[in-house]
Amino acid sequence: MLISVDAVGLSIEDSSFLMSIMPANIGHSVDVVWQAFRCKFETGVEDLIAVMSAETAEDNADYLSTMWPGVRGMCVQEACHLLSDLSDDAMLWAVSQKVNASILVLDQDCKVIKANAAGRELLSEGTLLRNTAHGVVCLRDKETRALHQAIAECRQAQGEQKPEFVLMLRGQKRTGHVPLSLSLYSEPNGGARLFLAMLPMPPEQKRIEELAMRLGLTRSEARVAALMRDGYSNRQAAEIAGLKVETFNTYAKRVLSKMNVTCRAEMAQMLTWQSAAERSL
Repeated sequence: MLISVDAVGLSIEDSSFLMSIMPANIGHSVDVVWQAFRCKFETGVEDLIAVMSAETAEDNADYLSTMWPGVRGMCVQEACHLLSDLSDDAMLWAVSQKVNASILVLDQDCKVIKANAAGRELLSEGTLLRNTAHGVVCLRDKETRALHQAIAECRQAQGEQKPEFVLMLRGQKRTGHVPLSLSLYSEPNGGARLFLAMLPMPPEQKRIEELAMRLGLTRSEARVAALMRDGYSNRQAAEIAGLKVETFNTYAKRVLSKMNVTCRAEMAQMLTWQSAAERSL
């Protein structure tokens, strides 16, 4: 509740600023001046208000006593809306730049409308998905057909149905699979329909090696651990690392021993999850 409205003096700086923003057709009127008032509320909040008026200070104080609480409420509500819009922008920026997942917005023809930074990186690498003139395709025809079929089924959803699909994609030179989550986004009132594809962002090879070294592995052992985590067989990994298979096997045993795990799967899981946790958000 407003408890008092008091006239206050304006500093030279404030007066100069207010005069500079006074409309030209009013600035030459000798009757119109800027007046300042301090409005105090029961909560202890104080508002300093400048009024451009030809009325007396008493009349303006009476006017503010009547109308300022309502106007102030409208201003606060508008500020909240602006902050809400700003928070939406911040959320969208975070999704675009920082979320540890590749996000693609697709149309009904599986063409990319928008992608976050991780999604653009994924498409440029071409290790799971490729962007073509005919839309997004997987590395294997079977997976591409499954993706298009999922979109077709999403298009047929009726009413409040929100179908979701999870497709397992097999990456290039990898024995494991990466899940692609596909969900429908439709405008209210039956408007346009879009499709959101999300894939976990694989840890960078360099990050995996650095993490392995912090866990006590030598540089050579960290390189071997990263290749093992990628799902290569010992023979394939040995060729990539330029090592003999016997030498690679020796390094592999040291990796499991130093990381205190019993198998490659445990080692891969440890490195993958810790790398994901360290990714900056």
